Amino acid sequence: MTTDANRIIMDLQVTAPEDFARRAQGLLERGQAEDAHRLCCEALDQFPDELDLLMLRAHIEASQGKFIGALATLDQFLQRKPGDPLALSNRNKVEALQRSSREHPYTVRYLQHRSVHMDYPRTVSIETTGRCNATCNFCPAPELERKHLAMPEALFRKIIEDLKAIPEHVPLNINTNVVNEPFMDKRMFARLQYINEQLPRARIQIYSNFNVLPRNYMASFRKLRNFMSLNVSFNAANKHDYESVMHIDFDRTVEHLRTFMTGNRSDRFLRPPVILSRVADNTNADKAYIEDCRKLFAEFEEGVDYLPKIKPRITWLGDTHIKQGQIPYFLPCDAWLDMNIMCTGVVPLCCIDAHGDHAVGDVSKHSVLDVYNSPGFRKLREKHLQREGLNPCGGCSPYAEVREDPNHFAFRTVND
Repeated sequence: MTTDANRIIMDLQVTAPEDFARRAQGLLERGQAEDAHRLCCEALDQFPDELDLLMLRAHIEASQGKFIGALATLDQFLQRKPGDPLALSNRNKVEALQRSSREHPYTVRYLQHRSVHMDYPRTVSIETTGRCNATCNFCPAPELERKHLAMPEALFRKIIEDLKAIPEHVPLNINTNVVNEPFMDKRMFARLQYINEQLPRARIQIYSNFNVLPRNYMASFRKLRNFMSLNVSFNAANKHDYESVMHIDFDRTVEHLRTFMTGNRSDRFLRPPVILSRVADNTNADKAYIEDCRKLFAEFEEGVDYLPKIKPRITWLGDTHIKQGQIPYFLPCDAWLDMNIMCTGVVPLCCIDAHGDHAVGDVSKHSVLDVYNSPGFRKLREKHLQREGLNPCGGCSPYAEVREDPNHFAFRTVND
């Protein structure tokens, strides 16, 4: 909760309802919708008969994309004031917004993918080791109990064998990590070759900090088939900030990247550009990052050899105490179509479920497809097209980009 909201809530006992409304509206206009909603709920606890506050709460909920909540709040209003024309009008608007949310490009794309991947995962991420050489300040990896464990070879081969049950016509992506550094597994390239041999149509995706690589890594990369993407967790394009955030050697990572991009230019074994990703810290450094990458890799072509990208921060379902991006309550989540397998065999709800607190199964005990189609996990795909009201998905921001305008879903809160 922000300092503003804390201070306002501390003043509850001595504040009039109209002051709460004014202050909550101010928070909303500053883009602090969660704090505005919390303040409004606190005010209603003290002034439960104030219909203006109830209407304001519905307004805030609608502005957040919490359409289920906004409709419930408006129904509560109408129970107290039946037939109110403003409440009825606003209710119709929220229903229309709820219907139109299904036309959002993210939802449209999700439905297209769901039609193919209801029974079979789109991407399977396999964490063959729990280790990571970095200790990034935005990641829970250093605190994970499995951080020194490795996936048994027999379990890895069982997973690949299970994936052969996916029909040939269904696209399959295999990613090499969950919450770890894949190249801390000294057998990573041997595993990738095994995937190529056993699942020749599977598309390989690699997410790595690219700092610790084996000798002759370029020759190994060149041998890969269906190598579709390389996303490097880079986070800063200068030595001081990089090492402050990740606590690994900046110069070595840059050397590896330059070697890879130079070799890829002559051979083009990876078609798309290398993604240089940064987890935003909501400072001016975010804006400087792309230009810093251009200066650092001036001899390479942006969009061809490399592509800088900035990702919003997340709380890892509460594991890290950092501000995350806006939660798209009115959208589904692409992660419902994917599977993440920890080095223990446990399958968390998604990669953000870093400790497996919301695990959906264990592939050391059941087949990959049985876990993917376990009742609880499948229900997310079958029954839900929005995150609102779902635990823990309703408190998570990744996998969608939404407008930051706090009045995106605004409607009138007073009669005029």
